[in-house]
Amino acid sequence: MNYVELLRMRKNLSWFAGSLGALALIGMITLNWNSASFRNGHVNTGDGIDLAMLFTIPLAVTLIFATIIGGTLSAENETPEMLRTKPFPRETMAFSYLLTGLGAIVLAFVIALIIVYIVICDFCLVAGLFPPEFRVGPDSFVVLVLGLGVAFMWYALVQAASSGLRGRGGLTIGLSWAYFTIIAGLSHVGFPTAVHDTIMVLNVLNPLAYMNSITSHGSVMSSGAPNTLFDIAPWPRAAIVWTLGAAACAVAAFNWKRLEF
Repeated sequence: MNYVELLRMRKNLSWFAGSLGALALIGMITLNWNSASFRNGHVNTGDGIDLAMLFTIPLAVTLIFATIIGGTLSAENETPEMLRTKPFPRETMAFSYLLTGLGAIVLAFVIALIIVYIVICDFCLVAGLFPPEFRVGPDSFVVLVLGLGVAFMWYALVQAASSGLRGRGGLTIGLSWAYFTIIAGLSHVGFPTAVHDTIMVLNVLNPLAYMNSITSHGSVMSSGAPNTLFDIAPWPRAAIVWTLGAAACAVAAFNWKRLEF
């Protein structure tokens, strides 16, 4: 039913893995080991490095991948005559496309995680060190769920914005980067209260507003005081981005179905 989408995602994942692998081979990745130090051929990390730190780079590149694949429904609109002959509802086909995209996002994260870990181990071996030990910290799982949720939300919003258009997926992706970056930046400008409140309302649908920054202590997540635009704890934020992503998928399927009329 969504064989075309599966082929498209396979091609995108192949391109993603190849590009990231090439960068890993020819580039130098600088890692912030928190309190790690080199002692007698070992990487001294105390009780180990929180997995949240290992997830940081893979989640970042997965977010980029998620935005790149966000215009597939718009691409399918260029052949509406063929789609109308399908013996099943268009919304069913749309959701199958969206689920395929979500699966590709998860696979992209796994690929990126493996490549980053290989680079870390290679760096340690070249330096004559043992690979660092990673541990499951209090923020590991929430960083993973939140990071994938932000990528899924951005993917779904691009699909929702472009699903009713024909061949405008690339344009929508580019505009989304500009729009989300600008309104996130404007939230830190000292505008009058009314303007600032309006900008904050616009940021409700901004995936960047729910992301975490790396704190001065080297932690990706601060369980005490959230380091994002919204003063919301990590797990509720994760629930919000997944909910908004699911709602955007529903909008995308409805907009795509409208082309039948």
